Amino acid sequence: YWDGVLARGTEHLRDAFRTLYARDAYGAIHLLCGEALSFPALYVLRREIAKLGLQTFLGARNVAALGIADDVVSSKRRGHHTAPGEYPVLKWMFVSGCKHTDLGEEYDTVMDFAAILLVREFRDKTCLEPLARLMFERNRKGQYTFDLEWAFFESRDPDCLLMAAKRLLFADAKDVELARRLLCFLPCFAQKTDAPEMQYQCAVQWVAQNRHYLAYTGESSQNGNRPQRFAVLHEFKYLQRPPAPERELPERERALLRDFAALDADTRELLAQYSHLLRRRNAAQWRAFMQKPVSRQIEAAKAVRHG
Repeated sequence: YWDGVLARGTEHLRDAFRTLYARDAYGAIHLLCGEALSFPALYVLRREIAKLGLQTFLGARNVAALGIADDVVSSKRRGHHTAPGEYPVLKWMFVSGCKHTDLGEEYDTVMDFAAILLVREFRDKTCLEPLARLMFERNRKGQYTFDLEWAFFESRDPDCLLMAAKRLLFADAKDVELARRLLCFLPCFAQKTDAPEMQYQCAVQWVAQNRHYLAYTGESSQNGNRPQRFAVLHEFKYLQRPPAPERELPERERALLRDFAALDADTRELLAQYSHLLRRRNAAQWRAFMQKPVSRQIEAAKAVRHG
């Protein structure tokens, strides 16, 4: 009920609540306690609720949500720590609230905080799609997005790169601009004149080739105009195995990695890419290739590149 009223504006919602409470206090309180109540409606009505002394009727979830929001807005909640039982409250706050981008900067700060906790502390990857929608919607309106961008990548999930890449296919120029900024560290984004469709295909291919060998760096926009959000672990792409501590690797692989580490960056990248492609083309040839000395492997990789 309250969501439908909120769609007509925050003042309309407050007026409607005051009118209903004056006519039917029990009915107004019942609607506040219902499962269908969204966080945005609760947030907009919080001062009316406080004036009427209705906090005791709200239920544990709603009281906890308003407590979190008050702490965030008043800066009492500075760190990204969580308390037992907060996850379902934060999930309800964000999922029911992320569709709104017009409730003010304080509300946006609460949404940013909920997103950061859900993704970073609770590792809830189901929030990434709605987070991306909110981030791009705010960007279209010229609103603040940096905390959402940080939360988005704090998922450490390469799928977030694909979610951003999809926006390259959108008609809105601001969507394309933000997607390019988020993905600017990908090699195929060095040419700013490439068409968005080409960049999309390139991004999808890059993620497919490197997904199992990507490490989240933690870099953000504070690290400059071209933060390296993910780095390719070329040594494991070369070995064609998931990243693991060196002590857990067989001696043969440890020896290969010692030789690999002594190479310059360009040669390491060349060798890793060649190993990756060869294994997918012919597993038997790849196994034979990996038995050769690194110097011979480099010769083979360079021969293919030049050929």
